[in-house]
Order: sequence, then structure tokens, then C-alpha cells
Amino acid sequence: MKASCDVLILGAGYTGSLAAIVLSRLGYAVTLVDRGEHPRFAVGESTTPEQLYLLDWLGRTYGVPELRWLSSYEYIKHYRLPIAVWPKEAFYFLFNPGKFPGGHEFLHQTHPWPAGPTYHTLRADQDHYLYRTAMSYGAKGYLKAEVASLDLSGSAVAVTLAAQQGRVEIDARFVVYASGPGCFLAEKLNLREEKPFGAFRSWSVYSHFTGLKPLEQSYGGGWPSLGIPRENTTFHHIDPKGWAWVIPFDNGVTSVGAVLREGDEAAALRDPKTALHAYIAENPAFAAMMEDATPVRPYTATGPLQWRAKRVVGRNWAILPPASGFTDPFFSPGNMVATAGVTRLALGLEAVLKEGRSGEEALAYLETRHQCEIPHVARVIHAHFLGFRHPLLFEQAQTLYWLALNLARAGVGSAPDGGPGM
Repeated sequence: MKASCDVLILGAGYTGSLAAIVLSRLGYAVTLVDRGEHPRFAVGESTTPEQLYLLDWLGRTYGVPELRWLSSYEYIKHYRLPIAVWPKEAFYFLFNPGKFPGGHEFLHQTHPWPAGPTYHTLRADQDHYLYRTAMSYGAKGYLKAEVASLDLSGSAVAVTLAAQQGRVEIDARFVVYASGPGCFLAEKLNLREEKPFGAFRSWSVYSHFTGLKPLEQSYGGGWPSLGIPRENTTFHHIDPKGWAWVIPFDNGVTSVGAVLREGDEAAALRDPKTALHAYIAENPAFAAMMEDATPVRPYTATGPLQWRAKRVVGRNWAILPPASGFTDPFFSPGNMVATAGVTRLALGLEAVLKEGRSGEEALAYLETRHQCEIPHVARVIHAHFLGFRHPLLFEQAQTLYWLALNLARAGVGSAPDGGPGM
């Protein structure tokens, strides 16, 4: 079977499906390819105000109400989207009371009601919603399809798929890689950096659970109110070894995972269940919350989370976040930079497909922002990891975070073409 398209997108998760929606609305013929299928498990379950602002901007700019409906917790509920969510009114941080007695807590509100709040999202539901939306706007999809070959040397990108339909040969004018860290395109072009952020290195272990108790109904039952329920936050347990997340959804499932710089990573890869519960047992507040929790999916451990591509734009190709680079899930940057990447791609791709300019020239802004942002995010998160040693150090790292965030909101580094300053 032979086919052709304007844009071939490899990866049909959040980033790829979002890009397919926007580019289809711009009038391009889009083909979306993924080795998996929907619905499927994915991490990156906490949204941020900046991400939701961009979803709203994309929805208004390109006439996609389905994206506007994703731009707030209230919209999701109002339009009855088939997505398990939970209100996220703040980032909340609790230092391990077994190592730092006294209940050291930090809370930073995100968007307040009624403009907010932001929300937690079960990615299997959200990604499936975005994929179906992309199909409804005319994108063509190949799921459970492997890339057998990819040739970037000609005037068109030549791709061969081993798909359910059999062998499929596709000619595309431009290819976008929008999958995960095992970036096929970066490997093919020898773009993957070794030790991309110097000494900063972390790894993760996680699963989904039912029966988890909120802090205010377990270890912190007698603690004073903070004005925002602690369970209506992205909950972070902080410890000198690293940090852990607790992210609830309204279907009774809670996402739980730990991100560590210390500990036996190799042992965790062999036995992720033991590794996660050993970390939980060191924290009395965490252990109390997990006392009756039951896993509902396999435990998963990762290798190093940090990666970065040396370049993200070529003559007829581009790599979008998080495939282009990732630091650490602390402060939930992944989906934010992915949404910004799609926004930038949409603003510049017309010059490639309609004016015949090269990708390096037309998408130079995409390259520039990638090279600037990824190490900047790494430095800010690394400062917090150093702050995990003591609450006072962490408080100073928080000052850096809010300074960086407010500079971004003020428009520092805004797009030269009138788009959003992200």
C-alpha cells in the first residue's frame, strides 16, 4: 500500500495527537503513526496554568473547541468529557516528618476558582480523547505500526511501516517525531547527548493504586487547615533521597511514584515493587497514606530520566518535547513544554509547506527556545533537589522557581511572530 501526506507524525500520544489536531485544522494532510494503541497508560498526569493557557489559545486560534474544553477543570466537567480528572488547586510539598520533625509544609496555589483550577488527568483517557479528536478533524491514523525504514535524503521523506494493514509506504513533505525518550529520529541522526545536564540525574518507580488515604484522613488528621484541601493538590513528599508524587483521579485511582537520586537503581529495575515500598516505609506520613492501597497496574521502574537532543530541527524534520529532551517531572514541566512545542511548530510550519523554506530557517525559533529552556528547567529543578536536604534550602529554591515563572508570564522571550510568549 502506498500513501502520501503533508506531515507525518511519529507518536500518537499527547504531543503527537495535539499536533495532528492543529495541523489538520490548518488544512494539511496529516498521518499519525504509533507502535501502540489507545487507550494506554502514560505518565505526566498533572497540568499547569501555562499548559492550560496554551490549550485555550490553540483552541481559540485554530477553531478547535475540543481543546478549549481541556483548558480548565470546570470545562471538563461542564462538557462531560470522558476523562478521569481531579481538581488541582495548588502544588503541595511535605518534608518527611520522620527525618524533619515539625511538619514542614509548602503550598503554592495555581489558578484559583473560577478561572481555575488546573487538574490531574488520567492520561489514558486524555490521550485517547485527543487521538479521536485528531481523527475527527481528518488526520489518518496507523496504530500498532512499526517504522521499518525512514529516508530523509530526498525531496520527500520516505517512510515504510509494518502495520496491521500490511506494508505501507508513505511519502511525506515533513516528518515530526513526537513520541517518548527512545527517540527513533534522534538515534538515526546521532543527536542524543550523553549526560545532558552534567551531574543532575534522577530515575523513577511508580504505579496506580486504589484505596489510598488522603493525608488529612490519615497521618495529618489533626493538622490545621491550609485553606485548600491538601488532597486537592499535586502532593509531593520530600526527602533527601528525592521526592514522591500522589495524584488522585475521580475514578478512585491514585497515581503514586517516587523520583530518586539516591538508592539502588539496578535493583529497582529488577523489582520495582520492593523499591517503591521500601522508599514509602521510610516516611511515616507516606506510609500512613498507603496503608490500605492496592495496585491496579504493574509497578514500573525507569533508567535515567534525563535526555536531550543536540538539535531538534532539520530541513524536513522536527523533534517535539518530550522526545527532544526531558529533565524531571518535578513541577510537571513535561506537558507544558510539549504544548509549547506544538504551538511553535504550528506558527512556523506554514513557511515550510507553503513557501518552500527549509525547516532550519522557518523553525529556528523552535530550535532556539529548546536550547534555552531545557537547561534552564534542569537548573531550576536541580536547585530544588539540593533543597531537599533542608526546608530552609528548599524555600530558597522556591524563590528561584517563582522568579523564573513570573519572568515567563511577563513575556520575557515572547514569540517574535505575535504568538504566545512560550
